[in-house]
Amino acid sequence: MNFFIMIKGDIINLVILMFDIKENLKKLPLKPGVYLMKNTDGHIIYVGKAKKLKNRVSSYFINKAGHNLKTKVLVENIYSFDFIVTNTEAEALILENNLIKKYMPKYNILLKDDKTYPFLKVTVSEDFPRIIKVRKVKKDKDKYFGPYVSGYELSNIMKIIYSIWNVRTCNRNLPKDIGKARPCLNYHIKKCDAPCDGKISSEDYKKIIDEVITFLGGNKKDIISKLTEKMAYFSEKLDYERAMEIRDNIITLKGENTDQAIENVNMESKDIVGIYGNVVNIFFVRNGKMVGKDEFVLENENGEPENTVLNQFIKMFYIGALDIPKTVVVSEEIEDLDVIMDILKEETGKKIVIKKPERGEKLNFVNLAVENSKIKYENIHSKIDKINRNMSELESIFETKISRIESYDISNTSGVETVGSMIVYEDGKPSRKNYRKYKIKTVVGQNDYASMEEVVSRRFKNEELELPELILVDGGKGQINIVKKVIDELNVKSVIVAGMVKDDKHRTRGLLFNDKEINISRELLRFLTEIQDEVHRFAIDYHRSRMIKSQKKSELDKIKGVGEKTKFKLVKHFKSLKNIKNVGIDDLEAVVNKDVAKNIYDYFNKGE
Repeated sequence: MNFFIMIKGDIINLVILMFDIKENLKKLPLKPGVYLMKNTDGHIIYVGKAKKLKNRVSSYFINKAGHNLKTKVLVENIYSFDFIVTNTEAEALILENNLIKKYMPKYNILLKDDKTYPFLKVTVSEDFPRIIKVRKVKKDKDKYFGPYVSGYELSNIMKIIYSIWNVRTCNRNLPKDIGKARPCLNYHIKKCDAPCDGKISSEDYKKIIDEVITFLGGNKKDIISKLTEKMAYFSEKLDYERAMEIRDNIITLKGENTDQAIENVNMESKDIVGIYGNVVNIFFVRNGKMVGKDEFVLENENGEPENTVLNQFIKMFYIGALDIPKTVVVSEEIEDLDVIMDILKEETGKKIVIKKPERGEKLNFVNLAVENSKIKYENIHSKIDKINRNMSELESIFETKISRIESYDISNTSGVETVGSMIVYEDGKPSRKNYRKYKIKTVVGQNDYASMEEVVSRRFKNEELELPELILVDGGKGQINIVKKVIDELNVKSVIVAGMVKDDKHRTRGLLFNDKEINISRELLRFLTEIQDEVHRFAIDYHRSRMIKSQKKSELDKIKGVGEKTKFKLVKHFKSLKNIKNVGIDDLEAVVNKDVAKNIYDYFNKGE
């Protein structure tokens, strides 16, 4: 079967051929392109690019003894493959990048993060432009600045803008709505020049916006110079209040990013990219100062070398990006360097230099980025090692393989709004998508044992949920016996039930199994404490939300003399609104004063 696809008027001429491996290796062309390896289910498991498709794809099936472990595993899982012919190697690189992002193949190095960074949009297409935060950049006439590496950074920039320039914050349709409403408070406190009321012309307003754009473009010197002139002018006019305001604005501008410790002698803007293992750190250096950083953890289960990982990352991160400085400094040599730089030049209209430094200031920056990546890498693997040790100890104690752990807890306030919680740990880590909340339906008042019985019964009657190997009960023998009783009655097999014992100070002390307290390592004790704290937190959060909801929405709010404290006393004493409706006036007077008791009784019995 042949498919012929034309994209962007012959920019990329795609020929996709589906074929049997043995019969069609000879048919592969000596042209640049992309190949897609598939398994028996037809799923794409690897995407690669080649300068000459025939040579590259054939290499997977010839001289297999020379393959590394990753390639051997990949080849064993290849059932068929497709290929796409392109006009140039650059086109192949772009296509490879897009296909990897689309299909997320198992054997490619993948970004775990898929972040969308915020931008500032200046709506210069409007007569009276606004400055707004956006997540997507559109092909329109407006100006975009960013991306900003954090929401805090962007908020701080906007705060500086609004403190210095009288830029409107409203969404009024101007000039259409000029004069239709009074100016807002910002005009009266001199934070806006009220274009909505015609108090400033479009030309004068755009001069303000031009200064803001200059500032966002990184040129603070010109802005500070203009503000200094204004401060001197108002000082000469003896308008010291206005002069002091401008002085404060200058201080704010000069103080922006002063907490950054890293600077370089020249005022060059660049990105510094350093890799260690499967962790990449990027330092964003703008006008000589490091204004932020970002960190990425990459999928690299097959142990590809760092230069291969970084090569893939550079393509995925920068091709198609909006804000790229003229220099990108990297810690490893980039394999597809010339091709990538050509693509970036075509996309941005400027020459982007990507290089590995040999000495000097840039090398110091790179080493620092690598060191940050190393710290993250070691922290990740230290945590993984701890998880593995804890799971191994649990498996040794219970003499079985354990991958899923569940724990339950009950929360209420004197029997009011009783709820249950279930948390799940998979392979030693919280699996929050599998957490469950239970509103207790069959138990009246405070009865933790009965409530636990209901929760466990409802949980195991849900056949859609995967069975755990281990249940850790937040309690002693009583709670353990309740859980065992339920799973025995429901004929649930191969599930171990153990308790997390607490000491006199309500801290986790150890593990209770088969009526015996088991000695465990301090590290496993901390792990059990983490589980116990998490299930307790989850239950309390749900209970608190139920209490707030019940107190906010209640018929009792309509009754004269019943406030929040009285409402809580009534619910706590009678357990439910239904009980309050059905009790006599004497019962009500035992909780509240006579007048309020009469109001409550009359309200619920006025129809009788």
